[in-house]
This record gives sequence, structure tokens and C-alpha cells, in this order.
Amino acid sequence: MANNSVTFYKIDDDSNIHYENNSFFVRFFSRLIILPILNALPWRGGTFIFTKSSKSAASIYKLSKTSGALEFLYTFNGKLDFTSSFLDSLFTFFWQHNILNAKAARNRIKLVKRELGLAIENLHRDKKRPINVLSLASGSARAIIEVAADLKKVGVLFDVKLLDLSPEALALSKKIALEKGVEDGIVEYCNDKVSNFLKYCKDWKPDIIEMVGFLDYLNQDKAIKLSSDIFSVLPLGGIFITCNIRNNYERKFISKVVDWQMIYREPEELLGVLLGGGFKPQKCKIIYDPTLIHGLALGIR
Repeated sequence: MANNSVTFYKIDDDSNIHYENNSFFVRFFSRLIILPILNALPWRGGTFIFTKSSKSAASIYKLSKTSGALEFLYTFNGKLDFTSSFLDSLFTFFWQHNILNAKAARNRIKLVKRELGLAIENLHRDKKRPINVLSLASGSARAIIEVAADLKKVGVLFDVKLLDLSPEALALSKKIALEKGVEDGIVEYCNDKVSNFLKYCKDWKPDIIEMVGFLDYLNQDKAIKLSSDIFSVLPLGGIFITCNIRNNYERKFISKVVDWQMIYREPEELLGVLLGGGFKPQKCKIIYDPTLIHGLALGIR
């Protein structure tokens, strides 16, 4: 299965999801002009230009590798917003609209929401009870909370544990949950390391474990070990949903200018995390957003 890159993953083409991508002109302009200039500048030169161009760019740099930075990407409305100064607004739009990784991050959350919602609905239909969802390194948990808000309206309920080492991330989750009308009775906030997640599964068994973003910072051995622990705690039919970034032409810009270093995996390596953890090939699927930057991996116990 993993030897044929044509058959074991797909590029999502769901017309109901409004995916973002760059036009040929924007790709050409960014790839051949803007990014090479920023990448070629002396040490920190590109970073200086990036952070001084707009307040949101400075915040993304300051908060890189955190849920706070991702929130700047997730909540961008796709429009020129002149509530700030003209240049600040213009450059905010420029970075959000021209950097493909920003669009890919927003595509990822859309893809996660769809797959998570489908998984919860299918399990709820079979089990006739609230579904238990555990999110590891949950960050803002925006995807889970927005799915919870939507499913609550149609009578599909589930219990959630959000586990994150950052109190700031959990506080952000609470804020989003309050905005979306998802009460604390549905969500429990756990301030802890991912490596301690098993202790939360003794008296409360997760039907779904979601881990989006954390895999980008684990080497293959640690990723497989964590996948194995997740496999061991899931019930038969339980689901593991995770994601990983793939190598792309903006990698140097993201690492050098934005100071956001990650572990990039090709589809075979992403699938290998699931297979190494014990998931069977026929019960796994790998889906990429149309930019081919973020891959979603789903394994069924």
C-alpha cells in the first residue's frame, strides 16, 4: 500500500468546502520574486521586514509554533480591513493572501472539521450515546469547538477533554467555547503534557483521539511511540485523527524568516506513523488539502 503514492492518499476536492489556493500568477510572483529576496537577505533581514510590515505579522512571528499564531491565520476574513493604518492593513492582507502556507492552514482546519464531524456522527449513530473525544496538544481547539456547536444544534452530543501544556491555549479554548455557546459541561480542560494522556483514559475511554499540529514537532520514533499508545487505548472502531505538514517551496521562508521550524513528512512517512502504531493499512486514509501542504491521517482501531 505504502509503495504506491497514487493509491494510498488523495487530494480532497469536496466542493462543499471553500478551499483556498494561489493562482498561477501569485505562485509565480511569490516563488520567483518575493520569497527568494526575503530568504537571501542577511541574517534576520527577512525577519525584520516581515515583522515591521504589519502588527499581525509581528504577532505571528512572536507567537510562532503556538495556537496564538494559528488563530491569526484561522480568523483572517480574506478581505482588506482598513481598521488599522493603510500600510498595516495592506501588508496583513498581502501575507495572508499570498503566503500559501497561511491558506493551507485554513484549509487544514476545514478538512479536520469535516472528518471529525463525520466520525462523531457515525459513531453516535452506532453507539446511541454521547461520543468521547480527546484532543492532544489541543491548542485553541477551534475545530472541535466549532464542530461541537454545530452538532449540538442537531442533537448529536459528545464529551470532550482538551489536553494542552499551555494555560494560555486552554484559556483561548474557553473563550472560543463561550463565543460558540459550548458550555463547560461538554468540555473539560486538562493542563498537562501529551506524554501523560493515558492517565486521563482510565475511567473515561475516548472514542476519538484528535491531535492536529503536535505531530509537526515529533521525530518519527517519538511519533510512532505516541501512535502506538493511542492505538492501545482506543476501543475497537475508535478513530485517531492527526495531521502533518509536507515539504513545500515556502519551507525556507517559514523556518528562516517566520522562525517556525517543523518536521516535514511526505505521505509515506505520515502513513508510517499510523502503521507503526498498529493501525492496519486497510483502515487508514490520508487526505491532502488542495495545496498539498497539509495531510490529514485517519486510522480506525
